[in-house]
Amino acid sequence: MNNGLLLFFGIVVAMVSSWFGFVHSPQLQFGTLVPEVDEASGATFPSPRSGAAIRGLDIYRQNGCASCHTQQVRQESYDFTVEISDYGDNTDQVAELLATYSSNYEAGSELPALPFNVVEGVDLGTANRIVKKISATEAAVMAQIVPHGPDIERGWGIRRTVGADYLLDKPVMLGNQRIGPDLANIGNRNPDANWHYVHLFQPRKAVEDSVMPSYPFLFDRIPVNGKPDVKALRLKGELVTDAEGRQIIPRAAAKDLVAYLLSLRLDTTLFEAPGLVVASDEESEATDVEDEAASQ
Repeated sequence: MNNGLLLFFGIVVAMVSSWFGFVHSPQLQFGTLVPEVDEASGATFPSPRSGAAIRGLDIYRQNGCASCHTQQVRQESYDFTVEISDYGDNTDQVAELLATYSSNYEAGSELPALPFNVVEGVDLGTANRIVKKISATEAAVMAQIVPHGPDIERGWGIRRTVGADYLLDKPVMLGNQRIGPDLANIGNRNPDANWHYVHLFQPRKAVEDSVMPSYPFLFDRIPVNGKPDVKALRLKGELVTDAEGRQIIPRAAAKDLVAYLLSLRLDTTLFEAPGLVVASDEESEATDVEDEAASQ
């Protein structure tokens, strides 16, 4: 009997723990997320998609595009670069500091062209101290976050993806494997709608070693009677045709799908996924105090 009660309570505890871990905790983290509004510009992030892009999401899903493409940029680490954009009037003092901190500047030489990276690949404490020293000369200097990771090095995004990036997507097309490249930022990487049409109709014409299947049902094929249609596909100025020499006209579904692809833009920095940090005097002073205490 006692063993039965223990088993029962063990099952209850396991189920309750699972609920908190898999339901309650994610709800606390992501359930209350709402689009952010930039107070300066009034723009919202993520920006609402157009009607065509919303319809294109359904076409993307229906054709199983998420089976070969992800929409999640990974980031493994980050460091800081200190960049100076204006030397100000106290150039002699700036030159002394550059000679102290920068391995790319030799004392006594002419100041480098702007903008100039004083140091790269340093931690936040070091970056803040250098910013504080140089800004004291009234030069314009800032510490910039530099994210690192294989996806970022490939140019697939300027930062990692976070929950806020998917607020307006239903369903979210994260994907789980990459037979093709990640598409989280494809709207910025390749904003040429005509290229995407050609890639959908004849993938290997746009990318020689592409393994993507063709989607001819998204296009009309019409004989060329005299002058080609202005809406017909072209690549590098040349008319794209099928095996019978017919011109290719995108259907509404193709336009919607390309509108969705072009709406995928990972170009806004967020608090939880920053792209730029400007070190203030208060931050620098706090860092100096922490470093002095650690050295004692």
